[in-house]
Amino acid sequence: MNEASRRPDEHVTKFQATQISLGRMKDPAKQGRSPNPILEAVIIRAEEHEDQASLWSQANAVLRRWAQSCHPDEIAEFVILYEDGEKYDGSVKLSPPETEEREWLEHHIRTFHTTMVEQAKRSKRQPHFQEAVDDLSRLLSTHQIGGRLDQEETAP
Repeated sequence: MNEASRRPDEHVTKFQATQISLGRMKDPAKQGRSPNPILEAVIIRAEEHEDQASLWSQANAVLRRWAQSCHPDEIAEFVILYEDGEKYDGSVKLSPPETEEREWLEHHIRTFHTTMVEQAKRSKRQPHFQEAVDDLSRLLSTHQIGGRLDQEETAP
């Protein structure tokens, strides 16, 4: 690790995802406190794929399929487990993609990071947001997001 920049050196291998779990459900924000049953769930394991590109591609294909047939009030929650025990979880609104972006999940994670960086700059609760930004920035710099190994992650 390059201590001056807190970013990994070019030659350091990033931790790989071992599993991506996806769950399709009604958006809790639109359902109130009523039970929020999972409508469909998928677990995608790295051991069942030849490489990270295939693993992430499968997760994106599931999200795209769900988005094409979902109701307007549905979301997908996801949990990405990594080989070092780290996990990243979140949710994405299921709607037909406005873009033909093949790396939908990866795009969502990076866009969320960018949004958090901007909120941290403007927020009265700046320390709260900055801590979250720092945690996500560390994850992006040390853990593989998506299938391509040559991706450059951007730091805030």
